[in-house]
Amino acid sequence: MNILLWLAIGFTGFIITYFLLIVVFSRYVNSPSKNNATAINKEKSNQYYIEDSKVVYVMGGNFFNIGAKEIDGADLDTFIVLDQDFAKDKHTVYYNDRPIIGADPDTAVPIPKTYNHPSYRASKKESSGFIKDANHVYCGSQQLTMADPDTFTALWGVYGMDNDFIYYYNDYKIPRTDTPSCIDNSSAEVLRMADKILYSGQVISDQGAHFVCMDTDYSKDKAHVYRYGKIQDGVDAESFKILSPYFRIDKNTAYYFDTPIMGSDAATFQVLNESFSKDNQHVYFEDRQVIDRSPNYISRSRAKELNKRWLWRPLRITKTTVRLVPNANVSDITNYFYSYKNDVYTYDEKIDGIKASDVIILDEEEKYFTRAKDLFFYYGNPIPNVDPDTFIVISEHFSKDVNQVYWCQYPLINIKPSLFEYTEGLGAEQNEQGDYQLATFNTDL
Repeated sequence: MNILLWLAIGFTGFIITYFLLIVVFSRYVNSPSKNNATAINKEKSNQYYIEDSKVVYVMGGNFFNIGAKEIDGADLDTFIVLDQDFAKDKHTVYYNDRPIIGADPDTAVPIPKTYNHPSYRASKKESSGFIKDANHVYCGSQQLTMADPDTFTALWGVYGMDNDFIYYYNDYKIPRTDTPSCIDNSSAEVLRMADKILYSGQVISDQGAHFVCMDTDYSKDKAHVYRYGKIQDGVDAESFKILSPYFRIDKNTAYYFDTPIMGSDAATFQVLNESFSKDNQHVYFEDRQVIDRSPNYISRSRAKELNKRWLWRPLRITKTTVRLVPNANVSDITNYFYSYKNDVYTYDEKIDGIKASDVIILDEEEKYFTRAKDLFFYYGNPIPNVDPDTFIVISEHFSKDVNQVYWCQYPLINIKPSLFEYTEGLGAEQNEQGDYQLATFNTDL
């Protein structure tokens, strides 16, 4: 017993020493003096320094991971730090290391935050993100069109207001009809103005008197439940409850995050841990029903045991069902295909009619592309309508057959396979219609 106690004490001491060494090393390598730099005004910002007689910007003061970047054209003799994110010299006003085009350095002053948010405590150095001169207001490096510098006030997050409008970054502005207020339990994205509720600068509800934030993710009024400001279709607002960071219920069903758990009984639903739950009829793993497991069998302690991934593997059979099997009995074909009793499973479902011997890896180095009989996959995602006799892998992301060129699992439009040649920098992007087309990206960045 004494030996075990001393081993535990020794191990704990080792862990504490290890983390202390990391802290000391981090402070050492991030020290301005170690990097031959001197803070211009460390009381206002840890991002502006003098290095080799030049003004440099260091994001977050992180010399080790990010390093210093010279601010082009900055005048050392007149350079003044205004707050954490803003500075100026006799020629230019700066947001971080970028010039604010059109800003007047003679009259530029940062706009302090004058409203506190109950869910967020700002640091003393934190900038509001807004600055003004005699004629204009700027959010970061962008001018806010028509904002009044004489009446502009910084709110919380990136909200600001003047006498006439509420602003969110420089993306949105809406007419101001009342003094805005924040809501308990909300994130800084939420703002109440009379009956209107804004999320990320857009009106999401006109039931301000009945709008409540259940946590920083979920909110509701009499008509709807919202997650990150988006209406959750089909969720009953009156009965909606948050049971844990992972599970919720309304009168009709239970939810794993915002996905309905099909067949669940809200009246008897219980959360067992972050992955498992049950009701009177079924056991659930995340949003799927566990087959071959009785709710009478599953207690919290057994659910804890089943949640040990090195012992138990959840094999998803369909979109709504999952089977728990001993992890030792599962073979990983690739990171996206598994074999159990010679049946093949992807991350999302069992592939009917396919055996482990049918799965062929088409690119041995990366193992992105696989074939199972006449089915083709990229990262475990089906590639549609492939001609099996002519399909070839071209690069890490590209493949083709006689009819089609594919980027990942997506067919590309407006390109002939016979004419396609891959070069570095090629990729794809989705158009407004949802189709994917060839695109070229800068590989020098």
